[in-house]
Amino acid sequence: MKADRQAGFTLVELMVVIVIIGLISAVVVLNMPSPVSELEEESERLAARLRLAAEESILTGQVTGVRITSRGYEFLTYHRGRWVPLDLPGGEWPDGVTVRLVRDVLPVDLTQDQPEDLPSLWFDPVGNQEIFYIEYKAIQEIIKVSGEVDGSITVTHMP
Repeated sequence: MKADRQAGFTLVELMVVIVIIGLISAVVVLNMPSPVSELEEESERLAARLRLAAEESILTGQVTGVRITSRGYEFLTYHRGRWVPLDLPGGEWPDGVTVRLVRDVLPVDLTQDQPEDLPSLWFDPVGNQEIFYIEYKAIQEIIKVSGEVDGSITVTHMP
């Protein structure tokens, strides 16, 4: 007499399938793009570098600055009567982004040629700085990097 066998999968077969599905899900999740945009990354990077330039000014006792153009930015320090490059990396604006600089409530025209050796913003060794903001505009995003007279630098995401 033959024993009746029920058709179906064994527990081991089910466990193997579940493990395979878990591995595939993990690969998909790890390869998904980050929800942080390139514009957010660049604005946070600029804010961090501006804070470093301000701290450099306090630590060295020399005035530091950042030269902002329509293409990007670079850091300078005032040494022996002239502005020289600071050992802090600059950057270029992401493609498709419009940048606007407002210093002491007055907009600065970044499309005009600016003197190569003068900064757009500066930080003094006492910790004071100008009031400013740098506004990044993309298709669906506006982000401001703001500096206050007390030395604080913040990043604000606009709706």
